Amino acid sequence: MRALLTFMNGAVRCGFASVLCLAVLAGCGSFPRTPPHPYDDPRFRAPKREPRPGLAENVPPSLLLLPGDLVEVETVSTATTTTASKIDATGHVHVPLAGDVRVEGMSLTDAERTIKRALQRYDKYVHVNLRMAEASGHTVTVIGALRQPGVLPLPPGARLSDVLLLAGGELIENFNGQMVSGSDMRGAKLVRDGKTIPIDFRLALQGDPRHNVYLYPGDHVHVPPQSGNNIIVLGAGGGTVFQFAEGMRLTEALARAGGISAAGDKNDIRVVRGPLEAPIVYQSSIQDVVDGEAHDVELYAGDIIWVEDHWIDDFGEVMQVLTPLISTTLATATLYVALERSNN
Repeated sequence: MRALLTFMNGAVRCGFASVLCLAVLAGCGSFPRTPPHPYDDPRFRAPKREPRPGLAENVPPSLLLLPGDLVEVETVSTATTTTASKIDATGHVHVPLAGDVRVEGMSLTDAERTIKRALQRYDKYVHVNLRMAEASGHTVTVIGALRQPGVLPLPPGARLSDVLLLAGGELIENFNGQMVSGSDMRGAKLVRDGKTIPIDFRLALQGDPRHNVYLYPGDHVHVPPQSGNNIIVLGAGGGTVFQFAEGMRLTEALARAGGISAAGDKNDIRVVRGPLEAPIVYQSSIQDVVDGEAHDVELYAGDIIWVEDHWIDDFGEVMQVLTPLISTTLATATLYVALERSNN
């Protein structure tokens, strides 16, 4: 019997020691402090974005004939006739008597001369007038995260911002009451003749003439979806997503997320930064910032903020699981004390 009681006594001591250990561990963190600025940590490697200087010389394109354009050919001789014809995919327009005449890439004046030479083999005194009926071949291709992407008509003198407006503009999503852009204008590209034009779409939308360039027929505009330019707040700070802004700080992000709930631990805010395959996890204390004992930290695009539950709440969950065991242990301890007294 005494051996059994000794074992119970040890179990009591061990049980309370285990609970105490769990309580201590619940409040401990093992992550490095979040640096005041992202680049203060040499381990952090942000994606390199080459600066885009824009175009110093920016002139609108000349009106040239392209496949798909509808033209009216007027021939003046002993009789005057007008024929409407569309330039085919090979760049030719069909002219009665002269046949198919190649006019792709020509101005209206040059095309008139070319058609006139083709007709003068049959009518020495003919004159030709050419008019653009529909510039159907003057298009740009807009793909990606815009409201109405596709092959769009290019109005004369249209700039990049005009075409983005024709494509419906940015995707705007409502996430838990926060308006978030689904279009990555930082990563958007304008490709012309297989080469990327060094312009910044954000500056173009602000009207900067070096970046809000004239578009040319055949240009390709690509706006990727927004994937790494948001801030995500999870855990006891709620669950929300909003667009990152240069210079945004942790306190601002938490405020936009609605603050920290009563269950949130102000001394244990995790910041997950970097690529998903090799993220860096930091730990911050908003309480230290409020008390003036730490700097508010600057965030980086794509950061994930996790507000940890207060360790007391976590400990309460553990205690709920251990309550039956603890109750049994206390009952055993009471029995042990009673037996000890009866033996004495």
